[in-house]
Amino acid sequence: MKKLLLILTVFFSVQAYGTFPMKSVPVSNQPTPKTELLYHKGITRSEVETYLGRELNGGERLAFSLHKRRFIDQFVNTPEEDKGTDGFAIAGFVSSFFFPVAGIVFSAIALGRVKKNGKKGKGLATAGLVIGIVFTALFLLL
Repeated sequence: MKKLLLILTVFFSVQAYGTFPMKSVPVSNQPTPKTELLYHKGITRSEVETYLGRELNGGERLAFSLHKRRFIDQFVNTPEEDKGTDGFAIAGFVSSFFFPVAGIVFSAIALGRVKKNGKKGKGLATAGLVIGIVFTALFLLL
C-alpha cells in the first residue's frame, strides 16, 4: 500500500510540473495539434507508432533501434510547416544581377531572417550579397 501511494504521489507531482514523458490522448475525435514526443529511456517502437498514427517502415525501425533519441528528434518532432527557402533570399539573388543595390538590401534582410527563422536560403542570400557588392563596385569604377 505504501508503494502504491508513493508511485501515485510521484506520478501526480511529476505530471503537475509537466515533465512526465507521456503523450496525452485526446478524448474526442476532433483533431488536435500534436505535442512534442519526449524521449525517455524505456520508450518503445509501439509508442512512437501510436504517436505517428502509422507503422514504421524497415529503415525507420532500424534507425529507431540504433539511436532512439536522434530518431525522435530528427524524424518525429519535425515541425508541421515546411521550412522552405526564404523569399527575400531568392529576391536578393535575382535582383543583384539587375539592380545590385536592391540585391544587397534584400540579401542582407534575408541573412537576418534565415538566421532567425532557420529557413533555407543562406547560400542564395550570401551569393546575392557578394554579386550585388561586386556589380556595384564595377558600376562605380566604370
